[in-house]
Amino acid sequence: ESFEAIRKWNELIMDAHVPSLDIGMRRLLSATTGRTDPMDALIDAVICWESLFGANTETTFRVTGAISKLLEQGELSDREALHRELKGIYETRSRLVHGGSEPRPEELSRKQQRAIEVAAECLRSIYRDRPDLLGLSAAARSARLLLE
Repeated sequence: ESFEAIRKWNELIMDAHVPSLDIGMRRLLSATTGRTDPMDALIDAVICWESLFGANTETTFRVTGAISKLLEQGELSDREALHRELKGIYETRSRLVHGGSEPRPEELSRKQQRAIEVAAECLRSIYRDRPDLLGLSAAARSARLLLE
């Protein structure tokens, strides 16, 4: 069963892959398999978010808003709750890369795992449900989601 699921994902990605997703995929792979430090894994997972939905302006809002729209199709209140959660993770990552205080280990671990989970679900959703987003730049991808 697992082999069949992996085979299907491999086929889907090989058929639809665009090079603009390479950095995000490498960062997610690094976050899940190559990083022993939870801070590094969190940073890599959120870089995956940025490579999928980032732009030069209003990065935090664009990235977290687009992810919320992609992953939470239900009620507005559910999207707002997801957006708040993602913004908190994004702000933790920003503090880490800009020399701010480190969170407690348990908070870091929780946010690291959630950032990885969200990055993986974004890639799954784009390939499986939203192939119309594949050929777009990160900025165009986030704009499309936010303006739908």
